[in-house]
Amino acid sequence: MLLLAVPITLAVGTSPLVIALTSSAALAAHLATGSVDWAIASAFAVSAIAGALAGRRLSATIKPQRLGQLFALLLVAVAVLLVAKNAGAAV
Repeated sequence: MLLLAVPITLAVGTSPLVIALTSSAALAAHLATGSVDWAIASAFAVSAIAGALAGRRLSATIKPQRLGQLFALLLVAVAVLLVAKNAGAAV
């Protein structure tokens, strides 16, 4: 269970939906302005597919509780990196 008593399986399933909706809106905006770098977009797409396939295999072998812990660790690491990157911008 997570913070709002949501099972990890529901949280993991809902997260990609939110990401897909947000990404679709951003893609539409970039397509409208013609500012899509297709080389970078293709590299990210290939990386995302590879990560999804690897994650599918790993999730079959890792307990849901451990998966939640690893996901939380990933979120903390990303937050720390973002704070460190933007520390000078806020001043």
